[in-house]
Amino acid sequence: MEMKKTIKKIAALVGGAVMAGATLAGAFAALDDLPHPFVNDNGVFDAYVVVGTMGWNPNIAFTASAATDLAKDVSVGMDVATAFGQTSVTSAGSGSSSTTVSNGLLVHTPGQDLNYNEHIADVLTTGISGDDLSVFATHNFIDNKGDNTNNIPYTQKLEFNTSNARIIFGQDMSKDTRNAGTFLKFNSDQNLYTYKLKFDSSVQFNNADSSKATDDLQGTTLNIQGKDYMISSVKLNATNGHIKELDLLSGSVIATQGEYTTQTYTVNGKTYTVEIPIISDQDGTVEFVINGQTTDALAPGMTFTLNDGTIIGVKNVMPNEGSEAQGADQTTFYLGANKLVLEDGNYIKMNGEKIDGYYAKANLVHDSSNMLKEIDITLQPKSMNKIFLGVGDSWTDPVFGQWKVDFTGIDKTTENVTSTTSGSNGDLVFTTLDGKSVDIPVINDQSTTAPTPANVWFGEQLSASDVYIDQDHANGPGPTAGAGMAWVTNGDSCAVASTTAANDGDLSKCVGIEFPVVTSSGNVHWFQLTGIDKGTDNEWLGGDDTFTLEDLTTGVDYDNGGNGFTFGSAVDVGLTTVNLTEQTNMVGDGYLLGNSSNTGSDDIGIVATTISHYGTTGIHDGGNSGAALFKLHNGAEMDISADGTTVYADFYDGQNAGGHLGQWQYDGDGTSSHGIDITAPSLTLYPTEKDSHTSVALDLESNPWGAIFTLDNTDHNSASVSIPSDRAKMDVYISPAAATTTTTTSGPVTVNHVDVSSGISRVDTDFDASTPDKPVILVGGPSVNKLVNNLADAGLTDKASDYAPDTAVIQLIENAYGTNDALIVAGYAAKDTNLAGKVLSARLLEGQFSDKLTGDKVVINTSAGTLSGVEFE
Repeated sequence: MEMKKTIKKIAALVGGAVMAGATLAGAFAALDDLPHPFVNDNGVFDAYVVVGTMGWNPNIAFTASAATDLAKDVSVGMDVATAFGQTSVTSAGSGSSSTTVSNGLLVHTPGQDLNYNEHIADVLTTGISGDDLSVFATHNFIDNKGDNTNNIPYTQKLEFNTSNARIIFGQDMSKDTRNAGTFLKFNSDQNLYTYKLKFDSSVQFNNADSSKATDDLQGTTLNIQGKDYMISSVKLNATNGHIKELDLLSGSVIATQGEYTTQTYTVNGKTYTVEIPIISDQDGTVEFVINGQTTDALAPGMTFTLNDGTIIGVKNVMPNEGSEAQGADQTTFYLGANKLVLEDGNYIKMNGEKIDGYYAKANLVHDSSNMLKEIDITLQPKSMNKIFLGVGDSWTDPVFGQWKVDFTGIDKTTENVTSTTSGSNGDLVFTTLDGKSVDIPVINDQSTTAPTPANVWFGEQLSASDVYIDQDHANGPGPTAGAGMAWVTNGDSCAVASTTAANDGDLSKCVGIEFPVVTSSGNVHWFQLTGIDKGTDNEWLGGDDTFTLEDLTTGVDYDNGGNGFTFGSAVDVGLTTVNLTEQTNMVGDGYLLGNSSNTGSDDIGIVATTISHYGTTGIHDGGNSGAALFKLHNGAEMDISADGTTVYADFYDGQNAGGHLGQWQYDGDGTSSHGIDITAPSLTLYPTEKDSHTSVALDLESNPWGAIFTLDNTDHNSASVSIPSDRAKMDVYISPAAATTTTTTSGPVTVNHVDVSSGISRVDTDFDASTPDKPVILVGGPSVNKLVNNLADAGLTDKASDYAPDTAVIQLIENAYGTNDALIVAGYAAKDTNLAGKVLSARLLEGQFSDKLTGDKVVINTSAGTLSGVEFE
């Protein structure tokens, strides 16, 4: 039984490897996503494998050969199930993934990474040569024609513009989604790059006129960026003999074929039958008949455009005067040729057209003797073609098409700090250096009318009218009534107005005060003053007053065995010591507490002599007091302040003292509730995508480390910042256009065993396909697998008559059975199915063919019979 089919090229959708267990719910099912959905979101292989039995098909005689074929299909099912099973892993949190590009050059030099606000040229300062990337290798220009001969080495170099190709955080306005994020941006207001092909010594040619120059150089070859280009013609400047135009030919197929012969070639998925009826011994021309269309008589360097737009170009003609035997006369030609016209000082033309979306210019450099010394190419995107490459995006050079730029990832370790509000209350949440979660309450005093921002304070409640919380007591602005019940750093105080300090001042009103305790290494816990006792003399400041504390981070009480701690002594609270003192005459910046016109000195209070050891002055407002600096779990630094104004938190990236990321404050949103807003004027917020209610922003530094703010810009009731422990590094590769990307995962993983209690293997005749409870993998084509045949009858896959010898199909059918998908692995014959199974297994286990198994269906040419020899139609 022979089946015939015209093989169609399956258009590939977006490619790329996906980690096992990645959540893709709601996404269009594609081969790109394998092993999902057959390995579920929990990292477990959860699917049926169904093999065809053939017995149901009356058109197949069940012979010994058929039995052998059936066994081969069963083995395919076993291989595929094993491969999927080995991808059933989940990462253990601490694992990380990285993506590399084969034979690619990472934009990195010793001590210099590619960071935010930096250009590729800031890192690759000397450009890219053959020592860095093979496509720019050194070659020899050899010319044995005409009046001159040349054998000259030449070098190639790619140099990015120092003002283009920059890492930015912004919004991609070139797409309808207008998504915000990190991009490698190619601007349209200057050149993107300059490519230089430089000869070690000048190319000699006859510059008397264009025809003589063409005779000298026509048919010679330049290897440009790894691809051979033949010089097909030369035009000279009549004034100085310079080359003003250089025409180059290349092709997707380069073939040598004899006279009177017929050959078949495939170009861009289309088959071309090429006949050569005439190679003229007299004028050295050749005629072709291609798919029935006859070309003109073509000499070397000439081209002809077929009716479908495909170009054929002649490289050389070799007429053999000694014999007219079939094939003795030969020609070498390009099929699917590209004709590149380099006109000095003008735009490059490809097949008669300027390169769409770009200004691509050629500059032909000559020496003082008017001989060719250098070929320079510059490229600039047009204004409507600004290019934003996000993570996972790739861009290929549109001129020669031999190299590309891949933005594969952002290398940074971050810690999330979140803040949420409800009405006038909120929480600031982060993880400490020792891995403890800290939840710091904040409160809005609502002293102003929305939308004017009100004062925001740390603490669960506001102090009483006669209790004053003085952040930054030593340097002003003085105590503030109605502040939140919190201290922030050394010198802060809680004071109580009184007429007789020893008796009437009630320091118990300071119970409930909360404050950070920071170690010398930057670890921080949040503490509370839980009790104050004025002792046996029943007088404040009498010498035997005591206090107790609680570490709110761990829940541990510090009460000195129930006896309390004496004021003025160092209290060991485990991670460091705390020292609180009692004082009279609590005056701030010349003003008596509670009464700026009164010069009395009879108020009393408690002062924090030591609560913060790391960054004792913090970095808020360039290093003033009134702030506490500490480290997060990943080592990143954070600076909190509470100075009695609208600002309650500054975040620091560890880059330099005074380098804060942005200010958060409660902001009235015009309703009865209050929320959070980011108000630092230079912090630029972008909607995460078009019409989104969430905005994002990058930190404020001129060379930011990569802290990202996220804000709910509708209700203003939540915000977060992702703070890196070190400066974010961008993984950008310059690589050959054919290079593949590979994603690897490091760190511990858990292998999830397959549940075989209910069985995963089925045969088509006893499998109920009407209501499967999981995805299905179908092995064998529509002649042997009844389920595949049923899907073909439904128009969802190819019929048996559509298969051709030496071909196989791998196809993913979304929602083939209700909400469950089907994966078909099938071939014209058992050997083809077997090889398709090996292709699928290699994709799952080794990442091979990840750039080929894309979209919902691929057709494989299996004529080579080996995994390394398969071709994708």
